[in-house]
Amino acid sequence: MGVAIGVDSHKSSLAVGVLDEMGRTVGVREFPNDGRGHDSLIDWLDDNSPDRIIGIEGSGSYGAGLARRLIEAGEEVREVPAFMSHRERKKNPSRGKSDVNDAVAIAQVVARGKGLSSPQREVIYQDLKLLSDHRDQLVRARTQLINRAHKDLVVSHPGYEKRIPKLNSKKNLKEARALLRGDQSVRAELIRDRVAEIRRLDDKIAGIEKQRPRLRRSAPR
Repeated sequence: MGVAIGVDSHKSSLAVGVLDEMGRTVGVREFPNDGRGHDSLIDWLDDNSPDRIIGIEGSGSYGAGLARRLIEAGEEVREVPAFMSHRERKKNPSRGKSDVNDAVAIAQVVARGKGLSSPQREVIYQDLKLLSDHRDQLVRARTQLINRAHKDLVVSHPGYEKRIPKLNSKKNLKEARALLRGDQSVRAELIRDRVAEIRRLDDKIAGIEKQRPRLRRSAPR
């Protein structure tokens, strides 16, 4: 393995630690966590460590932009889990806690080269979590709309539920709209709006259900 580089990512800054082939710290520096800072970081690495592997702690969050930039530039990049760098820091408590010391600890994990995965995999897992959370929000919103539409239909069309037991399918939603044909009341208009929104949410939820398997298949092994 060549030079090992560790990056401790934060919202507005990136701390970088560089170890040579012997495991000695040969450079530490901090950069802004923005496009210009990413370019400066790469230029600095080019000047100091041409043969390198870069490990980022937080490549799925604050380090995601840098990870993407490095991968596009053809760099060999690894995600360093926080528990591994934390364990490394505990081996050298005399160093104290600082961003650059954390970056050196991350580089030491990279130098060992064990148990590290591609940031692309971590990003995909983050995306899956985001999609899952968003789907849950949409399902909750859909349930609230269904309950509200049901209450209004019970008032405007007593006994409707015998004909349409649940507002959970396109067929039943279409029949609910048909019940309102010719009804120009405010309640009927609100029900139509809610039915339209339920159908829109159904489409968005279905889209997420199709997207998740594709993301899982694209995750690097």
